[in-house]
Parts: sequence; structure tokens; C-alpha cells
Amino acid sequence: MTGASMNGSIEFLRQNGADKLVDGYAVHLYTSSDPHRSLAQRVTALENGFAECNRDTKPCWVTEWAYNNANRSCPIDDGLRLRLVEDERAAYRTFAGQGRLAALIYYSWSGDYVGQKESPGTLFRCGALTEAGKLALSPM
Repeated sequence: MTGASMNGSIEFLRQNGADKLVDGYAVHLYTSSDPHRSLAQRVTALENGFAECNRDTKPCWVTEWAYNNANRSCPIDDGLRLRLVEDERAAYRTFAGQGRLAALIYYSWSGDYVGQKESPGTLFRCGALTEAGKLALSPM
């Protein structure tokens, strides 16, 4: 079986002139949902995802990141996910400040999700955008 790493793929594209054709490189980064991780630990975990996103090249765009919340109550208890989104955005802010991150897009499935009415990752619950959703979709 043959595979290509995310960083290896970006490096290949860059070596073959893609920087002249693109505004940035889309990456998907899903990190730990452990609420006890420090900011430093989160930044370290993301560092590999930004290895090919340097100041002197095109930046990366995180086009997929998210946290699930399996709570199905209304109103939803979204406190843990709100904290995770706050913490992750703080880590992403590090890379944005370095010019290595140019876009941050939260990803959420909608519609039927493996026999469930809605995905545990959706930000729109109980007829409204959750607090975690409002933060995840707000400008840095």
C-alpha cells in the first residue's frame, strides 16, 4: 500500500510550482478533546500540521476541525465543547500570528448521521446556534 503524508504532499506540490497557483494549502486537523491539555500541549500537537506552512511560503487553511457533543438534551449542555473550542482557537491563534494560518473553518456534518437525527458534531442544536458554534464561527 502506498500513501502520502499531508506535509509530504504539500512539499511535493510546492516543489512543482503550486505556490504560483494557490493562495494557501487546505489541511484537516483534528486534535485531542482532552480538556486538561495546556495551550503549550495544543500548540505542540498542531505543530506537525503546520510544518509546511512557513512565513516565506503560502499559508495553510484549516478547512476541517471540530469537536463532538453527544448530549441530546434541549437546551443542550455545550460547556465542555465551548471550552475545547476556546482552547483550540487560542492554539490556532499562535499560527495565525506567525502568518502560517490564513483561514480556520469549523466542520460540522448535518442531516442524518448513522441513524441519529443529527450529528454529535453539529453546531446548530435545539433550534439555535450553540455557544460553541458562535465562537467557532466567529472571526479570530
